[in-house]
Amino acid sequence: QKLENSSRSTKSKGPGKGGFERDTARVAILDECSIVCSTLAFSGSSMFSRVKRPFDAVVIDEAAQAVEPSTLVPLQHGCRQLFLIGDPIQLPATVLSTRAKEHGYDESLFNRLQQGGYPVNMLKTQYR
Repeated sequence: QKLENSSRSTKSKGPGKGGFERDTARVAILDECSIVCSTLAFSGSSMFSRVKRPFDAVVIDEAAQAVEPSTLVPLQHGCRQLFLIGDPIQLPATVLSTRAKEHGYDESLFNRLQQGGYPVNMLKTQYR
């Protein structure tokens, strides 16, 4: 919500300098936030690379369905802990290309870590 408000307050400045000021304000807000929510793709934007501190934790929802390279995008900014949340029995990472599948692109980081022996804790109750 803070990012939306900063966007509204600087939109009237027009092209050029206003865009830079808006991005600077957004980065300042990100630097102050305790919790930041983003898509995997947007976490690779230049705005996140300008944040001056690593994140304490990165939580990735539906991690069992995300292809590994997408899951690695938010990790480039650094974090102390990573939580991958997903159901390894549900849908796998979705890749339509046969060639990509041949090269292992249809693997999720969640599944790769599970196969490597990292612990997976399953919920006993579905909360929907």
